[in-house]
Amino acid sequence: MTFSVYSFKCTQNIHTDTFSSLKLIPNEPITESQRAYPVGVSKADLKLFQHDVTTIEPRDKYVIISINYTSYIVKRDCLTVVVLNTGMSKGGATCNGEKFDCEAFERAYNEEVKSMYDTELRKYAELLCIGTILRHEVTQLKGSLEKAQELITQLSKAVPDDLKKSVENINSLVGQASSVINAFKYLFDDDLEVLALCFENQVSRRKKLERDNALTNLPFHFPKYGIQTDSETSDSSESISDEDYPVPLDAILTFLEKYYFEVQSIGSTAIILKQKITDAIFFRQLQLDTKRNFFLGLDAVLGIISCGCLIVTGVGNFFGANILNPWNASPRGPLSTQNDSFPDIVSVSLCIACPAIIFIIINLLILYYIMQKNKRRFECKI
Repeated sequence: MTFSVYSFKCTQNIHTDTFSSLKLIPNEPITESQRAYPVGVSKADLKLFQHDVTTIEPRDKYVIISINYTSYIVKRDCLTVVVLNTGMSKGGATCNGEKFDCEAFERAYNEEVKSMYDTELRKYAELLCIGTILRHEVTQLKGSLEKAQELITQLSKAVPDDLKKSVENINSLVGQASSVINAFKYLFDDDLEVLALCFENQVSRRKKLERDNALTNLPFHFPKYGIQTDSETSDSSESISDEDYPVPLDAILTFLEKYYFEVQSIGSTAIILKQKITDAIFFRQLQLDTKRNFFLGLDAVLGIISCGCLIVTGVGNFFGANILNPWNASPRGPLSTQNDSFPDIVSVSLCIACPAIIFIIINLLILYYIMQKNKRRFECKI
């Protein structure tokens, strides 16, 4: 397994609570077997990153966001991107990851800084980094969607190879969008997980648990007298109070939902585009079958006519020209005249036309072979 690592430093202005531009820290590619790793990367996390998974997972003092073979490790002052370059994916297939676009990621960061400038979330570096990651991934999905939409406007001119490739790209796009949506849903199922995206909330929760544990360990034990503490009454979101956390749950949900709905919209649009391209492939195949049937019918008619001409020519040459020329006098044809002034035009014409008819048949056979070959090639591509 070989991974490319990109580390970014976030510098905060303590006077304005805003952040300056990202600073890229150069790193060398790493492998799973080496002992030393760049900042923010652990061997345990690399085992997760080598699989095609999508997850948003808050942990103690850091957050992992993994989207396919690109993974992000968010810490308070550092954002690390780990991209799987080469390795074995599920099923034993070799995976060749794409190069990470640092410039596009920095543009997403700058846009996220502007978007969060007037909000209370601007002073939390981890939320800024999470927003940057989601914005960057959504921008990439939109780019793939725009390419598919461009092909829709040129369906009449599109070749089968482009249609097939577009369907594959849209399938990949729908899969990525579905994976991101599922990651959001798993995250939204647990309010404490959502709150843990902010590290200040993690600190507040630890203090709350320590306080509750201290209360339960006092000599005057509350449960003994029928009084329950917060830690004993519930372990679900019902006991969550916004007053206990610096960043309330609703603020984080509102922050995440805008990206969630954007990904949903991209996935729905991609499914519609896929159906349009699939219909275009069907009608293109129908047109091809119609043309093929027309030429096959024409080929059959011409073949019958050619065979008839050949039979008549052969019979005439064997039994006499009067079959081809009914006006012939000797042997006498059914329409012969008393004098021999009428030229044997029909017989001569058919003798001249016989090689031409054979040539036409050969050409029709060649045309039929070419059409069948193109038909099989088109069906294989679809």
